[in-house]
Amino acid sequence: MGKQPRRPAPKKPAGSAATKRPAPASAPAAPTPTTKNVADWQLRPIYESLDNWDNKTASQAAAKLLKKYPKSQILRALHAVAIVRLGNREEAEAEIAQLLAEKPTDIVVMQTMLFSLRALDKRQEIVQMYQAALEANPADEEVATHLFMAHVRVLDFAGMQSVAVTFKEHFPNDVRYYFWHVVTTYLQALHPTDDADPAILLDLCERLVRKAEDADLIHTAEQLGLFLDILKANGADAVALKAVLDRHVGVLKLDEDKWRLMLEFLPPGDEMLDVTRQVLEKNPDDWYAWTKYLDSAAATNLETPAIHGFIDATKRSTGGAEARGVYLAKLELAKRDGATDETALLEYWTKFGHKPAFFADVAQFLTADYAPAVAGIEHAVQCSPKSIARGINLRKMRRYLALDVASQDLLAALLEEYDTAHEIDEDLLDTEPRHADGFLALLVLYLLECDGVAYPVHQAIALLETGVARSPANHQFKLLLICLYQELGAAARARFLFDRLEIKSVQLDTLSHNLLERLGATGHFDRALTLGILAASIYSSNARDTPDQVALAFQYSSLTKVPEFIRFHHRLDRSLSRYVGAAELWRWELLRAHRDGEKGVRKALLAEIPPPLPLDLTGSFDNREKNVVHTFRPADDANARAFPDRATMWTATDVAVVAGAQAVLRNVYHSDMEQLARAVEVLAGIIAERDDTYRFWTMANVAHKLGCALQLTASTEDESPEMSALLTGVLATLQAAVDACPRVDSLDSWTGATFTKWTTALETINHAIVACHLHPHISEHQCAVHPASHDLRWLRTPFIAFVRGLDALLVEFGEAVIAHAAAVKPETAPLVDALTAAPWAENHVPTELADRVANEYLANDWNKVVDTIAEEVEVKRALLAGILKQVEKKGGKA
Repeated sequence: MGKQPRRPAPKKPAGSAATKRPAPASAPAAPTPTTKNVADWQLRPIYESLDNWDNKTASQAAAKLLKKYPKSQILRALHAVAIVRLGNREEAEAEIAQLLAEKPTDIVVMQTMLFSLRALDKRQEIVQMYQAALEANPADEEVATHLFMAHVRVLDFAGMQSVAVTFKEHFPNDVRYYFWHVVTTYLQALHPTDDADPAILLDLCERLVRKAEDADLIHTAEQLGLFLDILKANGADAVALKAVLDRHVGVLKLDEDKWRLMLEFLPPGDEMLDVTRQVLEKNPDDWYAWTKYLDSAAATNLETPAIHGFIDATKRSTGGAEARGVYLAKLELAKRDGATDETALLEYWTKFGHKPAFFADVAQFLTADYAPAVAGIEHAVQCSPKSIARGINLRKMRRYLALDVASQDLLAALLEEYDTAHEIDEDLLDTEPRHADGFLALLVLYLLECDGVAYPVHQAIALLETGVARSPANHQFKLLLICLYQELGAAARARFLFDRLEIKSVQLDTLSHNLLERLGATGHFDRALTLGILAASIYSSNARDTPDQVALAFQYSSLTKVPEFIRFHHRLDRSLSRYVGAAELWRWELLRAHRDGEKGVRKALLAEIPPPLPLDLTGSFDNREKNVVHTFRPADDANARAFPDRATMWTATDVAVVAGAQAVLRNVYHSDMEQLARAVEVLAGIIAERDDTYRFWTMANVAHKLGCALQLTASTEDESPEMSALLTGVLATLQAAVDACPRVDSLDSWTGATFTKWTTALETINHAIVACHLHPHISEHQCAVHPASHDLRWLRTPFIAFVRGLDALLVEFGEAVIAHAAAVKPETAPLVDALTAAPWAENHVPTELADRVANEYLANDWNKVVDTIAEEVEVKRALLAGILKQVEKKGGKA
């Protein structure tokens, strides 16, 4: 074992902060059970203990004083803060509930209660507390402000608007409150409820801002920006926007603010042309300004020589400074004209070819017409940073234009260039990027496309492991390795590398799909569960923290930022990655639930955190970064290999299938026939649109047939022939899934695709087994879904046949597939030989690394998958045997 890490400092509970002593209210409440009963010197030790996070001492001190002052609200509020930090949530909730019932009005008490309410995630109770206090004193501006911010933190736009209107009435001279009213109305128009008409709300917003204009209330750039945003949302044309901007341009104190709004809202034309020239005169590298300049040049029919003249004049004005935007402008112009400008490309290569950003800059312009110019560029890589960067950028361009074809000679050339470049990387810090990494990335990409290479994916992994060892901060290597390990069905090393990416915050939403979406499907159920829990943390953080940012935006009058923060909140709250993560958690929790018997199954099915998946994902947002691993191929290249493989990435339809299965199986324990009917309908629609090549085909079919069977049990009192057909259909679908499971008879068959077939069979058999938990209802009517008058004993015979059929499937799956895999074991010796015999092995893949990749990173994981699935088969067989025994015991063998 390595060096033990230092124990981290204890974390403060979410929603808490060091308790600051609230400032006394300007108008304290009457001397009832509040702060008036307890002297400040008696409270001071409690505050100090809480400030120092000595919560036990604070709790004891508050409890001692409560014996003398049992009705003191401030003491009880402080005591609640202490005990909630100590983890005694139930006692804290009871104490806070009692305080809320008393409807406190003292601002000190309420601000103290706020710490406990936030820690307990009781945001609605915060709203109720301030609402009651405001009703007691409607003119209290401080309480009204707290109520407004409480509505903000629960994103209650109508509640926010109601308080803002109250502010306008009581404080008509405060412009801030007028614009709070405008913003809250605008938010309701952007995110309308079912009974709201966005068009009417936008018209109201426009009337409000025009009224503010008439009253000369628009004095800041934020107010003007909000005005323009509302007009644009309400369909105003460019002429109307320009008129407003012209009237209020004087409120913009900085040229940059003025230009930002003009570039955004002015229509292309002569005025925009003048503005862009001013912007580019000050900052020739402003690419947004260049695009607007070219828009206006086209709108005013400016001739190409005149445009070139302006670009060249701007170049001269830079005095040789490296402003990339001005050099890219001619390439952009040629692209818009449907032409090429080889001179501009070569000029850009000459001036910026040594820049790491070069290829990203020019890739958008590269077409086959530029191939001759790129093919004519010659560069011999020397041992210097600029020469290495030029060599890498040239190789990337040649790959993008398909000038180089994967071959052994190309691999040898790239390996030679990598070795040359690597010489200057020896003394760099671990956190510094390596100059040679680009050559190794290209070598691996070509290797995966090259014919005649033994075990290309395994070879690529070995080379990338060398790259990660030499360049620990290279995230491209780690992400590519994660994808390749998953392609081979290995998870331990992939998860280790994922952790080393140190992904934080919103990246858990945009990047976790690289590992999460295939982890459980390849048999690594427990790792999928732990990663799913980690990835879900961003959504609880979003629900807690983003509304706080909205509140700060209101506080500091950053009016245009409020809708932006709300949009950000909704994009995370309705993220497809969020639904995928919840689906993965549910799938593998349910699969593993039988280890805890029927109690575990019931818990997994009826859990409300995360909430049940929606059947309709309309309005969800796909925030996944799908091109984070660069392949240096055109995006529309159908033959280009993508990482991760697009065929393995989840879609909204995939989530709907899992949601349908979840809704069906929940009805084993929880009666919701309306939701069951919707699930059956959704699954039927998906089945009608897809065929058996769809990866969730088996789950959709099994869930649909089980759903129909459950509907029959709730609606039919007499024996139904359709039930036998449905149960037989489930067994036939599962038999096809078992028959499709590959047998591992060579090293090439140990892959993620093989394991995915295995888990598909196991998971869908498990769904059928979950439905078997209806067995008490069949013989004893113990079911809320089926009243005592509803006799299901007719179901015994087909049910017993169904249970026996499932057991036979498990036997076949366990013996023919899993037991066979356990017996043959992966033979890694040929792989080690191939890795150590490769042309690059001597300097880059030593025998020790080859052995570690083959045995520790791959074979160990494969064996664990086999053992895990074998264990699940035995657990489920034992469960079926118990169910069959109980049913036969109740009414005799069928």
